[in-house]
Amino acid sequence: MTRLDDLRRMREARFAAVEKKQRADSVTNNPPAVARISVTPKPGRGRPKTGKALSAAEKMRRYRARTKAAGERAKG
Repeated sequence: MTRLDDLRRMREARFAAVEKKQRADSVTNNPPAVARISVTPKPGRGRPKTGKALSAAEKMRRYRARTKAAGERAKG
């Protein structure tokens, strides 16, 4: 037998096992597992977003401006 024959036989055996399990489940009428879904929405955290997100350079520029302004307020 060649490697392809071995692979084909393994694949057919895997599908047969899945079909057998599906038939067994349908005979016993077990309902499929259903994931529970939360009905209530999660509350939003923080301030709502307005506009598009800042780039890393813009965030750094604003951060430096804030810290500089806070330092000047502390001195004077």
